[in-house]
Amino acid sequence: MQADLQALRQLAALSVRDPRSAARWLMAQDIPAAARWMLLGLVSVASTIMLNLEIRADGAELGQVFGAMVERPILAAVLQAAALLLMVAAVHRVGLIFGGRGTFADTMLLVGWIQLLLVAVSVVQVVLLVAFPLLSGLVGLAAMALFLWLFVNFVAELHGFDSIAKVALGSAITLILAGFLLSLLLAPLMPAPMGV
Repeated sequence: MQADLQALRQLAALSVRDPRSAARWLMAQDIPAAARWMLLGLVSVASTIMLNLEIRADGAELGQVFGAMVERPILAAVLQAAALLLMVAAVHRVGLIFGGRGTFADTMLLVGWIQLLLVAVSVVQVVLLVAFPLLSGLVGLAAMALFLWLFVNFVAELHGFDSIAKVALGSAITLILAGFLLSLLLAPLMPAPMGV
């Protein structure tokens, strides 16, 4: 168990330091399809739990926007899983359109691993939210930067693209479209405007 945790820490460090090498290593592991689906399910539930903890720790602003997710955590986890699957499908299909070679299974694995790393960052953020609220905001910005760094490099390695700039542009367009679709998925959970 200790060896497994050590290996995960080393892979996490490699992911930050040299994300393309980490992506290559992950894709070479021949991880069963069932385990990849389980990873997506796990990070969906973990992300929902962390969001709930963050809302309870911070309250005010997050509670107004995501309060319904606290009241319906199962639905929130399902929507989180749907959002991740949407991202997987978009990264896979858009990459293929532009001549990429990544498989759906590898896309699922890499997106799941990115999300797992972000969950780990969320744990730090929630702890800091209670102890040092100002530092928590900085960790949030760092998490956003980490996501972009990992996402662009993982997608480039997944599809065999050389130009990070082109991947970044394509990713930005894809993320905007995915964000729009996600907002439609989340619309039923959002509070109604005042006076309605």
